[in-house]
Amino acid sequence: MAVPSAKFNHLYDHSPVFLQNLMSSAFGLVKLLDERGRRFRTIYSELIETQWWDRERLRQLQRERLRNILRFAQEHVPFYRKRFAEYGVSWNQVQAVEDLSRFPLLTKEDIRSHPQELIADVKPNSRIIAQSTSGTTGSPLRVLMDHTTLVTERAWVARHRTWGDYDARSWRGTFGGYKVVPMKQDRPPFWRYNLPWRQIHFSTFHLSEKNLPHYAAALRSTGVQFLDGYPSTLYLMARYLRATGQSIPMKAVFTGSEPLYELYRETIEAAFACKVFDYYALTERVISAGECSRHSGFHLSMEHVVAETIPPEGGAKDNEPVRELVGTSLVNTVMPLIRYRTGDVVSPPPDQCSCGRGLEVIGQVKTKSEDFVVCPDGRHISASNLTYPFKPIQSIAESQIVQENPSEVVVRIIRRPEYTEADEKRLLEGLRERLGPTVAVRAEYVQEISRTSAGKFRFVISHVESQLLVSRDRKE
Repeated sequence: MAVPSAKFNHLYDHSPVFLQNLMSSAFGLVKLLDERGRRFRTIYSELIETQWWDRERLRQLQRERLRNILRFAQEHVPFYRKRFAEYGVSWNQVQAVEDLSRFPLLTKEDIRSHPQELIADVKPNSRIIAQSTSGTTGSPLRVLMDHTTLVTERAWVARHRTWGDYDARSWRGTFGGYKVVPMKQDRPPFWRYNLPWRQIHFSTFHLSEKNLPHYAAALRSTGVQFLDGYPSTLYLMARYLRATGQSIPMKAVFTGSEPLYELYRETIEAAFACKVFDYYALTERVISAGECSRHSGFHLSMEHVVAETIPPEGGAKDNEPVRELVGTSLVNTVMPLIRYRTGDVVSPPPDQCSCGRGLEVIGQVKTKSEDFVVCPDGRHISASNLTYPFKPIQSIAESQIVQENPSEVVVRIIRRPEYTEADEKRLLEGLRERLGPTVAVRAEYVQEISRTSAGKFRFVISHVESQLLVSRDRKE
């Protein structure tokens, strides 16, 4: 589904609140009709049934679909036709899922270097959609998929929410990356309604000590029973409630797109008097895994993905028994991603979950820790919100946002040869739009970007002290 146009966004920003709610709801209706049609219902119904199959039956289904995608890739995708021949492997050698380990790994650089060769030479069954990864390494990837792949991912999420007893008839509050409130707005309401979804979008671009009391009042008065969003922004809300001696009971909180640290989980669960259900997936749609009510690991969507683990590049740090996660999509026939190195590491899997589902379980996925950018007016902008301006720009090798003081951020950029002044303009305008007029944004071009002492890359580094997060644990 297309994102709103610049003309639509301009009209939206200059409309009164009641009309913005109407426009938000109209856009939500279009999205509902696009993503919740017959194809979605078919896939979702299958997922509700197959989660209770025994492990062996699920493995058989997974094996059949794996052979199908490997055969398709070998016959219709130039990159794999050549790569499989080089490695002397073929789809018909796969008699069990474990045989996938014989096939070559796919890296992010492979996708950047061979974007056209990775596209299938046959027409897809549904329309093509282009999406970009978050770019938290400073260099987003552009991935193509068909509409069926997108709808399948929506069905994964919908099934995961049933594990937290989510009821679509209840009101849900979302703390995500949507810019639902104009940046210049400085008074409530800092939220807008999506009526067809019974959803309230709370702006994560206006979170400040001054504004948080209004958010709390809205959560109480609107009858929201479920929350979803970035762990970092939900943690900000929860920390405020705890600091002011408040609790707003919910039925469940669903998190994703960022690391859920134990401190975040404990604070959110205490503030909202319910359990947090974390979900892990990638824009590339090669992995989908979420917590059930037992919270004893992450169940994989075995019906549509294969997850493997390999020794992490460079070896494990500090004797941690972690493995790098490798994913394969069994759905995407536009740009198949087979044995894709995610770059994320996962802890050893726990014992078999006692919930009764046959789905495989993986341990906690560990991704990078990021800071907030703290604006002069006290607003806290999460790293996830700042990835969006980078997504359409493919000419950046690496980048990093650094904040030394509240009034300025510097974007360190390693350019690719095709990088242009227009790319810089587009990037800086996108960041200024999210940070507001009180924060100056400038680009600084460098040859390399330093890592932490543990060798990790951080997309956002802020040296500005936050009064809201004064005791935050910043682990390298």
